[in-house]
Amino acid sequence: MYHSHVHNAIQELMGLDGMFIVRGKKEEPVQRDYVLLLQEWAVKTGSASMDMEANQPYGGKGQESSKKSSNMSTGVKPGTYEIDPKVMMYNYFTINGKAYPSTDPLFVRYGDRVRLRLGNLSMDSHPMHFHGHDFLVTAADGNAIPSYVRLKKNTINVAPGETWDIEFFANNPGNWVFHCHKPHHTANAHSKGLGGMLTIVRYTT
Repeated sequence: MYHSHVHNAIQELMGLDGMFIVRGKKEEPVQRDYVLLLQEWAVKTGSASMDMEANQPYGGKGQESSKKSSNMSTGVKPGTYEIDPKVMMYNYFTINGKAYPSTDPLFVRYGDRVRLRLGNLSMDSHPMHFHGHDFLVTAADGNAIPSYVRLKKNTINVAPGETWDIEFFANNPGNWVFHCHKPHHTANAHSKGLGGMLTIVRYTT
């Protein structure tokens, strides 16, 4: 991963980061290879009830704030919004800069061996959970994990600054959700139409 080291609390949290993929000569072959950069944002939506999620710690809301938060399901209108990188809480969560349903599906075919490369340069950890499949954890921070000690899981916590490579065999056709398992991270600003840090593994024929 790469990111800014100049005013990084501002530049990095406004999206100045990314991932490089360096392929090793002995890297095990896969049919599909995806990169998923996990990000979070403090977006000024223009709604006080939505924006307060990004400005107050969990559990810090008073009675008045709780009343306001009940109006947060109205959605967010299309447009351009400011980002405030100086706050400590966030209300928007994305994969590769997009929130569901705008996230790109991960297309696979039955029988594929699929690699997902997860990277996290945000402030929070993100326990990424896969429906319909188990996966093997094959690399940590760019270091390959020997096959005889690889864990089989369906959820992996990606802490700030970490990368993990996970692999699975596409053997269960359908459309399967891959998402952060923190509930607020899959409900951006509690709006009805924005699903946050979530994408779909979609089988094709």
